[in-house]
Amino acid sequence: MIKSGLSAIDPGKYPAAALKEFAGSQAQFARVVGVSPIGVSHAIKGNRN
Repeated sequence: MIKSGLSAIDPGKYPAAALKEFAGSQAQFARVVGVSPIGVSHAIKGNRN
């Protein structure tokens, strides 16, 4: 828990949900949002924030 009383969230949760709704490949999603495919992969796996 953080001081505000809110629970921590998994930073990969939102990119993964957006990718699922996108219904395209991870590479296509990366191009649309303007980041590298590896950046998307790392965000979903939690290796990058």
